[in-house]
Amino acid sequence: LQGLGMPSGNINRWLVPDLRTAASLFSLYDQSVFPLGIEPSLRAAVEAALGDLARAYVVERGGATSLAGERGHIVVRERLATAEKVAGGGTAGELRRLDDALATVSGGRLTEAVRRDPNGAVRALLARAVWTPDLAAALEVQAVLPVGWLVVTRDGSAVVDAFTVRVGRGDSPLERRAEADRLGREAAALE
Repeated sequence: LQGLGMPSGNINRWLVPDLRTAASLFSLYDQSVFPLGIEPSLRAAVEAALGDLARAYVVERGGATSLAGERGHIVVRERLATAEKVAGGGTAGELRRLDDALATVSGGRLTEAVRRDPNGAVRALLARAVWTPDLAAALEVQAVLPVGWLVVTRDGSAVVDAFTVRVGRGDSPLERRAEADRLGREAAALE
């Protein structure tokens, strides 16, 4: 298992079938082992696009069934390898119109915000997410947004798909982790 953020349940209660699964669970949960690097100015946008998946665990398909009684989100590792082949990504023409609209409003692809992603899960989950500076720009981009894509505002206050708009920021595990890291560095400097 490799979590994108903090676990939603008590990590000590998880039963894992083997050492490899246990090791991958630890590496996702503890970002000090495999740190995820996100461009700080787009961290809120990444969190908004991921939503509850910011707390997801990446597991192999065989291990997913053993977690059926647990609560939370699971990303199946084998599906990440085929993420580019999933239908609904948009035609070449749709993607060109999307890129043109993003350039017009000074937005971009959210995968460009990912600096470090040891297992590739975050890039795969953000492959169909773009960002804009504000809600007005997001609504302009919505008109050319392919089905299955998201546009989020830079500050994470809105998530827009081809039909709907979700407003309001949710919980921020990536922001909390960045703040904890910053405070840790400051404390170490004071010693």
